[in-house]
Amino acid sequence: VPYYTADQLAATTNLPSAMSQVLRNGYINQQNISMSGGNDKTTYFISGNYFDQKGTVIATGMKRYNGLVRIDEKISSKLKAGVNLIGSNSNTQNAVYGGTFENSGVIPAAQNWPANQPLVNPDCSYPINNQYAAAPNPLSYQLNNDHTIATRLLSAANLEYEIIKDLKASAIFSY
Repeated sequence: VPYYTADQLAATTNLPSAMSQVLRNGYINQQNISMSGGNDKTTYFISGNYFDQKGTVIATGMKRYNGLVRIDEKISSKLKAGVNLIGSNSNTQNAVYGGTFENSGVIPAAQNWPANQPLVNPDCSYPINNQYAAAPNPLSYQLNNDHTIATRLLSAANLEYEIIKDLKASAIFSY
């Protein structure tokens, strides 16, 4: 038994597909800067990075900032020391992609959205799928506030001592 009659199909308005509403053009923007210098005793290297990604699925993306500072010092003809600091901060906007029913994710929800049902009601609320009530409206994923925020700081110090020509002892401490 068909779900829709021929008259219902003929009277159906042509609505935008749910997939076209949840997919978008994404982009990646990455900027890097660095500088280095020094003299015969001290050298330095400093770099920074900005990364911005807008995902191709609604409610996805990432922003990240990275920085690095490295300083090396020749204390004497036999002793060298150095310090490395690396820091990063990232904010990732996560979307649900898999599972069943209410956990199905944005792509399965869009694939199962009826072509003859609007994605937004006149009052701007999101209607429920009249064929799969347990699956969320795909556009409701825009309200997703699932963010993973990570801040990291890594550090390392090193010492190198030349015991005799071509024989060196090194120690590295990291945290």
